[in-house]
Amino acid sequence: MGKSTKTAIHTNLFTNGLNGGNPCPVVLDGNGLTTEHGKHLAETFGAETIVILNPKEADSDFGLRYFVPKYEMEMCVHGPIAATTILK
Repeated sequence: MGKSTKTAIHTNLFTNGLNGGNPCPVVLDGNGLTTEHGKHLAETFGAETIVILNPKEADSDFGLRYFVPKYEMEMCVHGPIAATTILK
């Protein structure tokens, strides 16, 4: 499929102990990412995937995009929490 490499940090939110929680991969360098590539990443990771955009594309400090294998979501509750833990 010829996808460019993206850096992802795999987080796990809302854990209680060593196991469990909600996996949430966070892609750091999301500028220029196509919708198809975002869906492909979510399918590869097997979890809802959050993509961080830098100000150039976000028109703010940063932007977020949310993907599952079949579509791009408008909102994701745990995604902004995962992104915030990475960006702090």
